[in-house]
Amino acid sequence: MNVMIKWMAEHPVASNLMMVFVVILGAITALGMPQKTFPDFTLDTVSISVSYPGASPTEIQESIVRPIEDQLAGIDGIDSITATISEGRGGLSVSFLRGSDIDEKTEEIKNEVDRISVFPEDANDPVVVQPNNSSRILEITLHGNASEGVLKQEAERLKSELIMLDSISFVEVANTRDYEISIEVSRDALRSYGLTMDEIARAIRQNSLELPGGSIGTDTVSIPIRTKGRNYTQADFENIVVRTDNLGGEIYVRDVATVIDGFVDADLTANFNGENSVSINVFRVGEEQILKIVEDARNHLDSSFVPSLGPGLNASIWQNDAEGLQDRINLLVENAALGLALVVLCLALFLDIRLAFWSAIGIGVSFAATFIVLGALGLSINQISLFGFILAIGIVVDNAIVVSENIYQKGEDGLSPVQAAVKGTQRIAIPVVFSTLTTIVAFWPLLQLPGTLGKFLADIPIVVMVVLALSLGQALF
Repeated sequence: MNVMIKWMAEHPVASNLMMVFVVILGAITALGMPQKTFPDFTLDTVSISVSYPGASPTEIQESIVRPIEDQLAGIDGIDSITATISEGRGGLSVSFLRGSDIDEKTEEIKNEVDRISVFPEDANDPVVVQPNNSSRILEITLHGNASEGVLKQEAERLKSELIMLDSISFVEVANTRDYEISIEVSRDALRSYGLTMDEIARAIRQNSLELPGGSIGTDTVSIPIRTKGRNYTQADFENIVVRTDNLGGEIYVRDVATVIDGFVDADLTANFNGENSVSINVFRVGEEQILKIVEDARNHLDSSFVPSLGPGLNASIWQNDAEGLQDRINLLVENAALGLALVVLCLALFLDIRLAFWSAIGIGVSFAATFIVLGALGLSINQISLFGFILAIGIVVDNAIVVSENIYQKGEDGLSPVQAAVKGTQRIAIPVVFSTLTTIVAFWPLLQLPGTLGKFLADIPIVVMVVLALSLGQALF
């Protein structure tokens, strides 16, 4: 190590070129790193959900939840099973002990659930998934004195426009009921026309189909044939013929029933500032950048969508989860600037202005090198990793100050600048190395925290340990 210190001090071009390379590559890496509100991590749980329309919670418990719990009893590594039951739906969350292969356990649970043969006939197929911690970035509220149909139509338009933006790929409409066409048959009309409910249901079913009809093949081309008869609108269903007579008379659905083009009958209402509202949730997917998503969505709302709304309608950003990330970035920048100013001021007052300058530069170089390592490790810029940077600012300056003070002392003893740099650094190298290692060891246990908390906080010790290790190399070489 002493030889390396001496060589770097006597060859400043090499050290300066390395510094410039690290700063440029670090800046490029930081700009290209994914931005997230919180780090992505897999949960040690598997989720099972089964939909059973019209069933009471008691029925779901006896016919769905109990059989699943009994079937999963033989799987190793299960820590706990939590069931959540509501009207028409049952769900289970299976937590595993630390160290379990979640992908393997997910497949094992799927196989066990598929073996269950006592589910009710009306129950939908079970859905087995491995949940993640993904979350939305923005919740936009479309509100005003308008009907639910108008609000949902405008929300769907906004969804389509946002997806067209390059920075956004996943948007969903929430806090609104699903569309539904309901047909209410009149009992008196059935009697007067001599019809039955089964006859009407059969006519509607047979007149709203899309069926493949094979294909016509030639020597050069094959043409598929398909019957396209699915109905979508109120008028389509009203014009379905239920019965015809020998004289050409026809009875339509509209003659015996009322067709309502509306929404699912569910107890769901949404209000914003006393007005009817619908929510549009914007998510981050893949390598999309949070701050870019928020900026583009806000610009589209202000410049295009809101001006195109009818009177009495407005769109507002209600929840912006990127604000926490932006606040953390601002805090990091402010703390870094304040830390650099205090380091330069103190060292300039008591030592040499050149040592103060290079000590301050060392903090930036260490951080730039850290971004390179974090990018190689696949980490992201998020609130947790930024907290690690903020925490490291107060520690990373110690090495530079200690080394600078020893170099200054050797210069006061009469050595030349190069000799003072070499001797001063060599004298303090071993203590600085071990003091840094003790701090790194102090953060190591954070990496060993079990469960979800350990995965959530893992970025903090990683960032701090990487910054400390790189600041050590920067200070010595």
